[in-house]
Amino acid sequence: MGSYKIIQRIFCIEEEKIESALSKYPKAFSGGIAVVTYNDIYTENKKISDFETYRRFAEHFREKGINFQVNLSVTLGHGDEAVEKDAPAPFDTMVDDTGRRSKAVACPRDEKFYQRLFDTVTKYARLNPEAFWIDDDFRIAYHGSIRYGCFCENCIKKFNEKYHARYTRESLSAALGQNEASVRGDWQEFNRNALENLAELIAKAVHAVDENIAIGFMQVNYSAALYEGMPLARYVEIAKNKNGEVWFRHGSGCYSDRSPYEAVYKNLEIARLCALASKTPYKAVNFTEEVTSPYVRRGKSMKLTLLEAIMNIGVAGADGVMDEGIKPNLAEQLQAGNLVSVMHENYDYLSLLKDLTRGKEQIGVFPYFSADVWRYTDAVKDVGAMGDTGVNDWYNLFFLGIPFTFREKGAKVLLCSGKAIRAASVGFLEEWAKKAVYADGKAALEIQSKLGENVAGVKKSTYPEAALGGGKCSETFTSHALNGKYAGYQRYNIMANAARGTACLEADGAQTLSYSMNEAEAAAGVIGAAVYRNAKGGRMAVSARGAWSDDILSEAKGEQIKNVFDWLCGGKMPVRADSNLRLGQSVWEDENERVVFLYNLDFDNAENVRVRNDFRGAAELFNGLTWQPLGAGEEWIVKKIEAWSAAVLRIKKEKK
Repeated sequence: MGSYKIIQRIFCIEEEKIESALSKYPKAFSGGIAVVTYNDIYTENKKISDFETYRRFAEHFREKGINFQVNLSVTLGHGDEAVEKDAPAPFDTMVDDTGRRSKAVACPRDEKFYQRLFDTVTKYARLNPEAFWIDDDFRIAYHGSIRYGCFCENCIKKFNEKYHARYTRESLSAALGQNEASVRGDWQEFNRNALENLAELIAKAVHAVDENIAIGFMQVNYSAALYEGMPLARYVEIAKNKNGEVWFRHGSGCYSDRSPYEAVYKNLEIARLCALASKTPYKAVNFTEEVTSPYVRRGKSMKLTLLEAIMNIGVAGADGVMDEGIKPNLAEQLQAGNLVSVMHENYDYLSLLKDLTRGKEQIGVFPYFSADVWRYTDAVKDVGAMGDTGVNDWYNLFFLGIPFTFREKGAKVLLCSGKAIRAASVGFLEEWAKKAVYADGKAALEIQSKLGENVAGVKKSTYPEAALGGGKCSETFTSHALNGKYAGYQRYNIMANAARGTACLEADGAQTLSYSMNEAEAAAGVIGAAVYRNAKGGRMAVSARGAWSDDILSEAKGEQIKNVFDWLCGGKMPVRADSNLRLGQSVWEDENERVVFLYNLDFDNAENVRVRNDFRGAAELFNGLTWQPLGAGEEWIVKKIEAWSAAVLRIKKEKK
């Protein structure tokens, strides 16, 4: 078996079917089996929560040489839906800011819950699993109707004691809904500490039994965990085993063939989680969640499932995958052509792709993110409705074939969207202002406000934002060289949401690439895009009017944006991929070679994709079986990439 691992997550039911799958599809179980158990207050199926059944499964798999793992599927609790109507929980439960009490979701600071969790973890750890998985309910927010933390009397009391405050449930909720970064910071820290304490308790219970057991955290995306910020690297420090390892299974929801782009967005979220978990001197082993939609084969094609697994490697840099074939339709998942068999058939291919990235650095454009973004969100009526303040507005740029990295070490350009940049330190911004930054209008203004100087070459326009032309307004390109053949071009896209991310800006030393096409706005100097070489020696680019909404996918705007990224990189992006279709890209390199993943994220086949590198080398194209030489140089043509498929290039550097 190779370095890529596939874990099957199952219930301890349907024993004969699982036994059959083990013999038919051994490569689909290369990383082992994580057997799910439920706390007895959450399920009516006693077999799923019966410890003796679980123990028998553990012994059976161990005898067969299969890596056995525990998945404690309920810690704090997912919600109240699966709980019997009048079954009282044996611990205090969460209370929301209105005073409503959950039936089953545990208060994260209740001593009775601590003892119960410790005893449960100890019992299952004594089965000596390879890994002990904690389910994705290990979070403060979004437990059914409990959206953003526990406001029970005990939690309010402890919060007041720690931060020398005198809040009531009502006044604390109101304060969190205002633009008060200090109290939000306290609340975030308070919740983060609660999770760290629980992680310490779990680690203590597991490693008292066996210090070699790896603890695994199943993590959701940050939009579901704004109120604690999920300190993933801290979890590694707390829960590492004797070998310095902690495992993660990163997930971000289900999707279907009706909404395939959710697979792309999910991968970008998971890539960020993998990178943040790996910011530690210890070892974070990153797996990803792979599900059908939801747990129904007809909902999602295996072609899209395979592409997601490839993107898990190329975009996220994951070490393996956890298949979610756990529901009562397990028999369906085990059939030929379904999830388990397809992962078995493609194991060698996926393992080879993982080996290509091992030891390499992911390089490209670095989208700024901070787990502390929520602290700096503008006041909203309902704190539970807060989002991540535009931090993901850049997603459309991925479809232009621009390489991204979620690891700052390999970053060539800093990408900033919305007001999320408020969470960045001044020192961080000072350093990047000396290098290269690409920002939308709102982010550019926030950067200049934080640094107290003009580094983006733009200023707030006196033109009233409310009077902007909306979706009918696009841009007129100037004769600037970065516009290339589209100098003087007028873009007009009535269907696009061109006002998304709008900020009324004028050039203030910057070179204008485009003005608003609306005559009144253009006359007022309202810009669409501009570039600036600032006094710190850094390169800055701003997309103001329209920012990065759907209409940037037009050929003219896409060409302008890629030319800007070339300029920001000092002449050439590391790799530029040109196609008239939606094309994603990720790049990994070491001192000897560069590996380029190209993802056709379109319903049409991509033909004659031009790939340009920033150094001379000998390129090869992997066709799933062998490497096909493409020749030496700096530019190559990939003749065809099928719809919703990937192509992989290897570029070996010429020795000087």
